[in-house]
Order: sequence, then structure tokens, then C-alpha cells
Amino acid sequence: GVVVGDYACSYQRQSGRLYVSTGALFFYSNLFGFEKKICVKYDELVEITILRTTSLYLRTADDEEHVFRSFQDRDAVLEEIEKFYNVPSAECRLEEPELSSATKDEATCDDAIQTKSISKEKKQ
Repeated sequence: GVVVGDYACSYQRQSGRLYVSTGALFFYSNLFGFEKKICVKYDELVEITILRTTSLYLRTADDEEHVFRSFQDRDAVLEEIEKFYNVPSAECRLEEPELSSATKDEATCDDAIQTKSISKEKKQ
């Protein structure tokens, strides 16, 4: 798809850019020769959750989990994503999403976490 926005953020403590396109989300980082590339297609995405004030949690149908952090304006990024990942039955909740142990280590916080979840059923 066509890239419609790119945003500075971090993934697993590695700074990079999240590219929002019409068909998928892409993360790219190249720090001192350590390259990280991630592609999450919208049709594989089953959940987007906002964490704290600057983070986004994504879960795919294959139960892959990604937490992108340190957005300057996370809500603007979410608005851009929602243009292409449209879920009519979005739900809001005030609890922490169930994260895997690896992701939980990164996302654990003593503060109350306000989350907004956007989910859709797995395709059979």
C-alpha cells in the first residue's frame, strides 16, 4: 500500500520509525548496523490497545504481540491507523490488556494504565 504517515517511536528499546500505509504497519530501525524490520498487515491484526500516554500495543491473529512506545502524539498515530483498520464495534476499557510474559516485562507499570482497545474476531 501507499505510505500515508511516518512517526518516530521505539520498539524493544530500539529507536526507529513506524510507517502507516493503506495496507499495513511497518517499523524500521537501523542503529549502529543493527537493523529491525516489522510488518503487521491490517487483515492479520486483531487488537490495538493504547497504553499509558505514549504507547500502542498490537496483537495479531497468530498471537504475535508488539508494543511501540515513545510517540510524540500517539493519538494522531492511532487516528491514522483507524482510517485503514476500521472496526465498527470498538470497545473501551480501563484495565491492562493480557500480555505475554515477554511483553509484560516491558509494559509493567505501577501506575494505573488507561487503555482503549479495538478488537475484531479472528478469521476462521
